[in-house]
Amino acid sequence: MKIINVEWTDESQYDASVTISDDRYAVVCFSSPFSLDKQMSCVDKIYGFNVENIQRSDEEEPEIKKGVRFYEYSIKGRFEKKTSIVRVGEILIDISDGVIPKDILDGEMIEFTVNRLDLY
Repeated sequence: MKIINVEWTDESQYDASVTISDDRYAVVCFSSPFSLDKQMSCVDKIYGFNVENIQRSDEEEPEIKKGVRFYEYSIKGRFEKKTSIVRVGEILIDISDGVIPKDILDGEMIEFTVNRLDLY
């Protein structure tokens, strides 16, 4: 995952909307504080904030769909139970902020909504 765009929402507070991509999928994340001096060419993972409606998916194809609110997304991806990470292509999203049903197994496809994705 790499940073492909930065738009300052409040430069004095170092708040930015940062677009992350793996060349197939892309998401806009909120980051604060964000510093171009520390800009990474690679991002390890991003964090889901207000992760809701986590459930199994019948579909095997990962998907990222933009929601109505600016940072909101509906996401389908492969779940890594040990780390609470969902993989969509090469994008890794930590969903430990959400209530993950105990019966979802490692390696299953899941879907959920997220109010915001954060980059720390």
